[in-house]
Amino acid sequence: MADSLGSTNLDDLLAYSQILQAVVTAIGIIVAGYWTRRIFFLKRSKFPRANVSHAISEALLSNEKRLIHVETTIKNVSEALIRARKAFIY
Repeated sequence: MADSLGSTNLDDLLAYSQILQAVVTAIGIIVAGYWTRRIFFLKRSKFPRANVSHAISEALLSNEKRLIHVETTIKNVSEALIRARKAFIY
């Protein structure tokens, strides 16, 4: 009879430790989600700011044609994402 009482106590201890592990894991996931939201999403500003520069060079191909090379550099100086979908140079 002593063996059955001892195993019941061990079974109860195992069940409580599994519940505690699940609770600690859930708290860890919640804390990690809060930290990620705070650091990566809320830090971003509302509007992006960028420094834009152009380097232009040309080469004469013939009397009637020229090759113009335009190099554009865009440097994001803000915490907001810049989403460039299209770019045009006239």
